[in-house]
Amino acid sequence: MAGRGGSDVRKGPLTMAETQDQQAARDARQPETRPDARPEARREEQPETPAGAPKETPVETPEEMKARKEREKDELYALDISGVEWHSAPGTEQHEERVEIAHLPGGAVAMRSSLEPGTVLRYTEAEWTAFVLGARDGEFDLEPAPGRTGPAAP
Repeated sequence: MAGRGGSDVRKGPLTMAETQDQQAARDARQPETRPDARPEARREEQPETPAGAPKETPVETPEEMKARKEREKDELYALDISGVEWHSAPGTEQHEERVEIAHLPGGAVAMRSSLEPGTVLRYTEAEWTAFVLGARDGEFDLEPAPGRTGPAAP
């Protein structure tokens, strides 16, 4: 029964007058050390990492990250790209100056100018994705020079 403070301090099994909701509320207020609490039930309440779940990946130190990026660049520039297919923006003519790109293994991209086809820049997938997303977001938009309406002169 309810005490003076309005809280149910009874312990033990459900009485005839209690509903299941009342018992659940009463049990929630009682400590887990009550005699009828089974150790298995307490164990189930604590979250466990499921078998086969991915473990947390350790964070790279700045030195490790720099070494990994240098390795990726070395591997990227070691690729033979002599047989890649170069693409340019739709609507550009072969005789026009244009930027050309080629897709490389692993999502990497090579980029060159049609005026200097021997000079090729190579980007990892992460670098290319960052560039494309930045361009779409306007990160590289140039402000017009004072008194001009077009992009700033180089």
